Amino acid sequence: MKGPGAPEGARHLAEAYQVASAVLRKLGVDDLAWLAADRALAVGQGTDDQLLTGAAAVQLGYALLAQGQARHAVEISVAVAHRIAPPNPLAGPADQLSVHGTLLIVAARGAATLGHADSVGELLDQAGAAAEIVGEGQDHYRTSFGPTVVELAGVAATVDLGEGPTDPAAHRRLVAGIAFCRLPPERRAAYLLDAASGFLRAGDLANAGEAIVSADRLATAEVRHRPVGHALVAAIVRRSPTASPDLLRLAGGDGRGALSLSAPRPAQLQGKCGHVAPRGPTFPEVVQILTAF
Repeated sequence: MKGPGAPEGARHLAEAYQVASAVLRKLGVDDLAWLAADRALAVGQGTDDQLLTGAAAVQLGYALLAQGQARHAVEISVAVAHRIAPPNPLAGPADQLSVHGTLLIVAARGAATLGHADSVGELLDQAGAAAEIVGEGQDHYRTSFGPTVVELAGVAATVDLGEGPTDPAAHRRLVAGIAFCRLPPERRAAYLLDAASGFLRAGDLANAGEAIVSADRLATAEVRHRPVGHALVAAIVRRSPTASPDLLRLAGGDGRGALSLSAPRPAQLQGKCGHVAPRGPTFPEVVQILTAF
């Protein structure tokens, strides 16, 4: 899969396009995010690394979802997942399983957007089987793929389906886990935004506010520089007559979604991640931070 004939420059270019796509999507520039992901896919196909192509297809799938093209996201993700998998998908090495499983997660998110609950369950079950083999703590092709990531995707898919609220007990168990704490902060914050959306939909404004404040403390830019973060903060504050001081401070004090750009106050996050020692990111981790979905 990672043949020595693949030009190193092409590999770096494909990864750079992936980073650009992820950042543009987070900022709401969906058309350019799609273009960058498409370029990443084209460059990846010019190498002999099928998994690099698969990783580019992950970003393309998310860009299509952001553009409202869920059906195309499902079709492309499933097609590439099957293309890179061996005859027995679970017989491949961990890096292959990681990219394959991540593509299935993208397809599941697309199926959820389309309201296809049965397909969501099937796709996440397949991803979960691959994740059990890969295990926790892996980061093949910047996917962080493992059982916890599949579980996070299940919560997000439930929110996308509109099937029910986020379960507070299950949410707290998940964010208290060591595997969750070891994920990049931006990936954890992205999950907390999904959880906040689920709580908000159920009218659980206290947990919604707590989740988004925790997301801000984990990765400020995920909340303050993303349209989805602005929209969630504004909606929670608008509907909550007793919003917490931290949430009001995040909202700029006016409740209209004009988010403050000052640094968040240090405080206890949702979960129990204090036992994981903080450290500065390495360059590969910076790439992971930028491409976390």
